[in-house]
Amino acid sequence: MWAWVRTTASIVGWLFIVTYVTSITAKIAFYPPLFEGDYVTGPGQDTRVLWGAVFEAALIIANIGSATFLWPVLKRQHEALAMSYVASRIMESVFIGVGILSVLTVVTLRQTYAAADAGAAAGLTVAGDAFVTLQEWTFGLGPHFVVGVG
Repeated sequence: MWAWVRTTASIVGWLFIVTYVTSITAKIAFYPPLFEGDYVTGPGQDTRVLWGAVFEAALIIANIGSATFLWPVLKRQHEALAMSYVASRIMESVFIGVGILSVLTVVTLRQTYAAADAGAAAGLTVAGDAFVTLQEWTFGLGPHFVVGVG
């Protein structure tokens, strides 16, 4: 019995470490190029931004993994609270996923339209700013609000 709990605790501990490493790395990779004023229309660092998206995808896997492994242990104490923890991690992951999609959309807009039409620069800047703002909101609502409530 206790060996199972120790193994679960070890796995969850490593998954929590993965969540911190991937989330911090993603933010370091996302923010600098995206928040430069001319990212969409200028010479952007697409590879850097895409690596940030990969790290955020790994964060989603670690979030759901930590909740999944903790569920059997937590439900023994209070099943409803254990379920709310699992639900909050899943909802956090949904918000992170929307943030990833918004960033990937900015990269796609930049790669598709920035070089093709110099006259579209104003529209691209507005659209790019909108998607970057969406990513900021998902970061605020997912990891900050939903996890705090869960």
